[in-house]
Amino acid sequence: MDCLIIPDVHLSDRAPSSRRDSWADDVLLKLEWCVEYANGLNLPIVQSGDMFHLKVPWRTSYGLVQRTHDVLKRAKHGVYVVPGNHDQSNNRLESLDSQPLGALGRMGGVRLLMGADPDLPGIFGIPYLREFDGGDWPEALAPWLSLIEAHPSELVVTHAPIFPPGQEPGVYASLDTFEWSRLLGEAGVGATAYGHIHENHGQYMVEGHTFCNHGALSRGSLHEETVNRWPTITTWLGGEFAPVALPTSVVRQPKDVFLFAEAEARASARSLTEEFTAALGAVQLQNLTTEEVVAHIRSENPSAAVLRMIEECLETAGA
Repeated sequence: MDCLIIPDVHLSDRAPSSRRDSWADDVLLKLEWCVEYANGLNLPIVQSGDMFHLKVPWRTSYGLVQRTHDVLKRAKHGVYVVPGNHDQSNNRLESLDSQPLGALGRMGGVRLLMGADPDLPGIFGIPYLREFDGGDWPEALAPWLSLIEAHPSELVVTHAPIFPPGQEPGVYASLDTFEWSRLLGEAGVGATAYGHIHENHGQYMVEGHTFCNHGALSRGSLHEETVNRWPTITTWLGGEFAPVALPTSVVRQPKDVFLFAEAEARASARSLTEEFTAALGAVQLQNLTTEEVVAHIRSENPSAAVLRMIEECLETAGA
């Protein structure tokens, strides 16, 4: 089965830091173009996770969920979403029913892809699993791979911290691509398309297994790579990946979407704060994302209950 793969979307009523207030409108415009492109090729759409940004359900309006559905329902051959970590609370799949993505999946034309779908033969969805974040992920993956025996698949679409060999960040957990290739190869799967990582890794092969990630559809941070990266989606046609760059008609230039001056002012203020705390001998956290902050806290070996409480506080704060 061929398809069009759309990476991380991260829809939110509130724009991320350093972004103009048109965030939701800008992302939905890109989604509209993707839907029309898929319709032109007569392809179903598979979205590889993090459709919405905030993990706390009440911080995403029903109006935004409805606007998202109004766009996606125009896809002639359906939309299938593999849940990401931002689509869950505390990385718990059982929280999906109360999440914005859960509501979206109960509307017509949109389905959650967790495993196989009879209308999408040959494509298998594996959602973000709690164990991907430093746990025994091969063991957690085993039940999903056993399902492939009953639903032979050529392509797995997942939301996971996968990096090309040698590019693992070390700041937070990442999966061993050689082990992933071995496990999926034993299940008869030859290719993996993944979300979660916003950088454009392109297409590469490890031990005969093909990986593909063309980066996030959204551009929500002021990292140099994000500012310069052009939003790109992926076609899966005849067992091959191919990148499709979105046109300039729906992608605004960085100067029109990022608040560079405001960010520079914040950076200057942060520099002064860091100088002050350094003089006091205080510990500083240089991390920029929730995942990196949690990774640092986990390195201090708190109890599971304390770690869960901290994660919930960060999510509630919309970090």
